[in-house]
Amino acid sequence: MKISENELIIIYRNNIDKVYKYFFYKLLNKDVSEDLTSNTFHILIDKINDIDINNIDAYIMGIAKNIFNKYLKEKYKNKEI
Repeated sequence: MKISENELIIIYRNNIDKVYKYFFYKLLNKDVSEDLTSNTFHILIDKINDIDINNIDAYIMGIAKNIFNKYLKEKYKNKEI
C-alpha cells in the first residue's frame, strides 16, 4: 500500500485524538500519553508502505494497544527475584 504524504496527514489528523484519549484514559498521565501516542504514529509511518492494510483505523488502534501492553510489561517488570 503506497500512501502519499497528504494521505498520511489526513490519517494522522483523523486518529490523533482517539489514540491520545485511549492512552490518557488508561494512564491518567499527560506526558506518558503523549509519548505513547507519538510512538504509535512512528510505528505506523515505518510500516504503512510495507504491508497491505484494509482498515487503517483498526490497525492504528492495534498498534496503540500493543504499545500500551509493552509499556505495562516494562513498568511492572519484577527486577528483584
